[in-house]
Amino acid sequence: MDKGSSKLLQASQLYVPDVEFLEFVGATTVASSSDTVLLTPSDVQIGDIIVLVNPCSISGLSAPNIPTPTGFTLVSTITDGSSYLSTYYTARLSTFFKVATEAGQQSITVRPSGNHIGARCCVFRPAGVSYSSLVHGGAQALTVGHPLFETGSSTVSSNSSSISNPVACIAFAELATGVPTITGDLVVQSSGWYLNTRSSGGFAASIGGGYRNLSIFYLELVP
Repeated sequence: MDKGSSKLLQASQLYVPDVEFLEFVGATTVASSSDTVLLTPSDVQIGDIIVLVNPCSISGLSAPNIPTPTGFTLVSTITDGSSYLSTYYTARLSTFFKVATEAGQQSITVRPSGNHIGARCCVFRPAGVSYSSLVHGGAQALTVGHPLFETGSSTVSSNSSSISNPVACIAFAELATGVPTITGDLVVQSSGWYLNTRSSGGFAASIGGGYRNLSIFYLELVP
């Protein structure tokens, strides 16, 4: 992996959990397409990994701006556009993560999603592994211009190789039709969220199907 092209997030301390690798804590979504605040699950602990996907679709040629929430690191942003009933729609999907530095429910400021696609977050708890920083890589994402009336059909993939540290592949899939097509032992954690972990070495994982939004990337837990 070319760490020079990846971004490094320094954790505020060395986290030493006590059981095995990553545990799923919970997932939430904004209540409506006009909400500007997303609340995490209530039982966040210091050292938990919070992953955020924020899709947005608006009419016009200009891509919606999705700012990086405070404390988060941007993983990827993808933009797509298409016409529906003579109106052009532009969609953007941004993915972020952070290490929780305080316990309890967190408030995340997000862009109102528009067209009834909402921001979502998922919380994972490192367990049985010590790390001082996270390196992300292997990101791919897909979105569609108008989420209510369009569906894409494709996959996104994430690959890593020769990593000596624990590595986790995290994926999100908002499907419009059917069930996801999965490779690489991605395991469903909650509606739309998937996870694959390796203690070291490499992996290849992909997810797809009839989608509205897809996002996948990996996190290396660096001692």
